[in-house]
Amino acid sequence: MKTKYISYVLPFVLAAAILWSWSALETGLREAESAGDKSADSAENGLWETRKDEGFPVNVSVTPVEFGRDAGKWKFSVTMDTHSVELNEDILKSVSLRDDGGNIYLPLAWEGSPPGGHHREGVLIFDPVSPAPAYAELKIEYVGGAEERLFRWELK
Repeated sequence: MKTKYISYVLPFVLAAAILWSWSALETGLREAESAGDKSADSAENGLWETRKDEGFPVNVSVTPVEFGRDAGKWKFSVTMDTHSVELNEDILKSVSLRDDGGNIYLPLAWEGSPPGGHHREGVLIFDPVSPAPAYAELKIEYVGGAEERLFRWELK
C-alpha cells in the first residue's frame, strides 16, 4: 500500500521541487542583473563601487567617498577585518595611488582607527589628480601577509 502511495505522491513532490528551484534561480538572476545595472550607473551618480580583496587572513574593502573630476580631495573609505593577525601597519606608509600615466601619489592623511586590533576602518585622503586620469588604482602593501592589494576605478 505504501509503495502505491509513494508512486502517486513522488512525481508531485519532484515537480514542486523543480518548480521551486527554477523560480528561486530566476529571482536570483533578476536581482543580480538589477544590482549590475545599479553599479554600472554608480560612477555617473557620484556613488562608486566598493572593491574587495578577501584573500589572505585579512579582508580589505575600499570605497571611494569623494572621487573624480569635481572632488576637492579624493577620499577612500577603507575597512580591514581579520580574526588571526594584528593590524599594526602604518596605513600612510602602506598605501599609494597610481594613475594611468604611471604617476604615484601618496596619501595626505588617514582619519580612522589607530594601529592594532583585528578591525580597522577609516578614510584615506589624497590630493585630487589633475587632469583626471582614465583610471586610478589604490595599492595597499603588506597588510595581512599580502605583498600588495590593488583596487581600481575607471574615471573616463
